[in-house]
This record gives sequence, C-alpha cells and structure tokens, in this order.
Amino acid sequence: MDAIIYSILKRNSPCRALQKIEARKFELYGNSLEFGNVKFNNKSFFNDFKLNKKNKIFFSDIIKIKRKNYFMFDLEKKNNLKKKFDNIIIFNVLEHIYETDNAFTELKKLLKPKGKIYISTPFLYRYHSAPKDYYRFTLDFYEKIAKKQKIKWVEDPSNLNLNFDRIKIRNSLQNFYDSGFDKKLFLKSINKLKSINDDIDFIAESYASKYIEVHENIFVSIRKEFFINTPNEIQMRIVKNCIRLFAPDKLYSPKDIKIINLLKWMKKNSNIKAKTLGGTLFKKNTDEILLYKEVKNLNRIKSIDISKSEFKCWDNRFLIKANKDFNGKISYLGPEGVKVLKSKKIDINKAKKNAPIAAVYSSPAIWNKKRLISAPIFDYSINNKVNIEIKKIDICSSNSEKNTYLY
Repeated sequence: MDAIIYSILKRNSPCRALQKIEARKFELYGNSLEFGNVKFNNKSFFNDFKLNKKNKIFFSDIIKIKRKNYFMFDLEKKNNLKKKFDNIIIFNVLEHIYETDNAFTELKKLLKPKGKIYISTPFLYRYHSAPKDYYRFTLDFYEKIAKKQKIKWVEDPSNLNLNFDRIKIRNSLQNFYDSGFDKKLFLKSINKLKSINDDIDFIAESYASKYIEVHENIFVSIRKEFFINTPNEIQMRIVKNCIRLFAPDKLYSPKDIKIINLLKWMKKNSNIKAKTLGGTLFKKNTDEILLYKEVKNLNRIKSIDISKSEFKCWDNRFLIKANKDFNGKISYLGPEGVKVLKSKKIDINKAKKNAPIAAVYSSPAIWNKKRLISAPIFDYSINNKVNIEIKKIDICSSNSEKNTYLY
C-alpha cells in the first residue's frame, strides 16, 4: 500500500501506479517492443519491467518520425513490419483502438513463436481522448479474443483480488486530503516509512540467518528460541514470507490476526501438534517448528515447460532454465517419484536431513509424461545430456541462489 500511495504522490494516477507495481513482477528477455511511446523516457513502462542485460528495447506509435529503435505502426490497419519480438508491452493503448480484432491480429504477427504480450487497460477510469477513447475492457473480453486469435491467455493472479484495492486507495487518499494533509509532508512521511521498512527487512534477515534454516526450499525449520528472542514485528514478517513461499499461486496473505494466533500456538505447550494456514503446514517438533506445503495442495501446482531462453518460475519457489530444448516438464515429485527414488536405493532422509515425506513430495522433478527423468534436489537423473539451472527463491530477501544440475 505504501508503494502505491508513494507512486500516486509522484503524480501517477491510481491506475498507472498499480500498473507500474505489477510490471515489476516480470523480467523480459530478448527483443521487446512498447506501444504508445516513441522513446525511452519517464513515461515508458520499460522503467518498471526487469530488463535482462541482453534485452533490446523498441518503441512504436502512430506518429511518423525518424528515430532509432522506433517503428510507426497503426494497429487499426494492416502493416508490413517483418521484425519479430519476444515481448510486446501494450499498456493504456487498446481502449483507444476501435478495430480491436485487427489490433490483435497485428500484434500476433509481431510475436515470435513463444513470444508474450503484456496487456493492461484502465477500467474504472474517466474519459480520456488520445485522440479517441472507445472502450473499457473486461477480463471476459480478453479471454474471448485471445481464444479467437489462438493466443494463450494467462491472467495475473492479482486480478482475482476481491478486496478492490483501487477503490480503497482512491478513497483513502481523498480522505487524507480532505482532512488537511499536505501532499509534500505526506510524501516525506512515506519516504520515512520506506526507509524504516528497509531497516526492518535488514534486521529480519539477521534473525532469520540465526534461527531459521531453509532446506532446499522444500521445508523450513525454525528453532524455538526464535519465538523467545525475536521482536514480534520480525516474527510476523518472517512467518508471512514463509507462507508466501509455500502458498498456492492465487492465495493472498492471511490476515494479521490469524498469524498472531498461529504465533501464540507456536510459543505455548499444546496437545495440537500441527496447524495449517495459507496452504502451509506448521508442525511442532521437540526443538523446532517445521513448515512445508500441504499435501492436499500438490495437485494445484501447475507443471510447466522448461525454457532455454529464460528462467521460468515454478511454484513460487524455484526459477528454472535449460540450455537446450528437450521433452520434459517441471512438476512435483509426489509419491510416484519417491517410489522411483527408493527403487534406485536413494536414501531420502540421509540426503536431506530428515525431511518430512510431505515436503519431499513437493520438491521439483522433471517428468516426461509418467517417466521420472530427474529429481535434482536428490541428485537423481537418467542422463547428463541437458544442463539445467535452478535458482532457489530466498524467503528473506529478493536474492536467489543458483544451482546447476546436469541431466
């Protein structure tokens, strides 16, 4: 919320502030084209997407000018541009295009075979001509036209937020201003909050390194001293991060009161040895609390193809990339995979410090249909023809650790 308000106070509309924050979730690889801009400036959404070092950026609009890395392109007409792109960014443009069917046909022509289009348009927003303002699109429209154009539609899970953050932000800001808040003073306060938040993150990392061990991102162990020696705010923050690690894709952070009640249970003696919250199972052992993914949520983990051009995020816990194409998908190991490992005389407990069997089930594995090709965390593979990089996403910071495995 602080980041959104900060962006609005920088003279971004609530819609644009949210778009900028959403764009930061994605990293672009290869050639990328942004519609609605003629050059790299403070209005370009390339400022917000994560750009790979090898990424080349291009711009397009209906204005006829000569400029490096710029193409004049009218989405309401047929175009002859032969260049293909890995990514197309088209924010706040399509509502100004009357011939939307033609627009999507032209966009598709610009894409490489595995290219992506990142689309965002305003919905609850005022009339704004540029030069005309025709539409307000729903998700139903995008799903329908993507199907019509044979484009795979992938919805940002944050679109399913039923708390209507845009309305909350707009109303909150207006209440601040109506109460006599000075915008400049308010901006200074937000800057201070951001600084304090960064300090708390730094402190949280120091406590985490002392009391918490993350085991290959398949389970987490927290020593009971953590709940005695760590400030409550730090406890809350770290437990939230752990839940984000194991939560299903479309689950939002549990309410603070639920986490407070969970922390109370962790600290006291109780006959209840396990609890679940946010898709995460918390289990009490003698000297520690173990956290791992609920087994019933394994079927919600989507298998993904492995790319050789970019890291793909699997189950919020791993970033995975291969050095060449091959037949196989990343999914969870599961009971069938464990059977294979046991048949190969692999000691799971010895390999990973008494990992709970449910946590082992949730570890990444490479499958070719029903055949287990590899279980990287347990050093199992059937060949060494493919080099695969796996980055484990850090629960305490934005860093991620990289491991390379040969399959």
